[in-house]
Amino acid sequence: MLNNALLTAQSGIGFKAARENPELWGRLTESCVGAYLANGIKGTNMELFYWASGNRELDFVLTGGGKTAAIEVKSNSKKEKLPGIEEFSKQFPNCKKYLAGKGGIPLSDFLKIKPADLL
Repeated sequence: MLNNALLTAQSGIGFKAARENPELWGRLTESCVGAYLANGIKGTNMELFYWASGNRELDFVLTGGGKTAAIEVKSNSKKEKLPGIEEFSKQFPNCKKYLAGKGGIPLSDFLKIKPADLL
């Protein structure tokens, strides 16, 4: 979704209820970051992808100008390993790695970074 309002407007779920539902909040958080990145690269030579290899996945891969950024989004406070970003960076060792949200760059700060500056 390029706009979280399209995910939530018809749901009947308010902000407080969404915030208290970890699974829903996680989807909304990932969608928010994805929308921000997708909208931010329009009209540029950058591309945005999802990546998976076996049972490892990475929320977003941003590419442009021969550079790559691996982006994982976390909305909960559980300390978890990040196998997707670890595996991706093994396969693409020159990528920049970002954790947006809990345990990384706060979302309010991440959403102020221009996508081109992530590369």
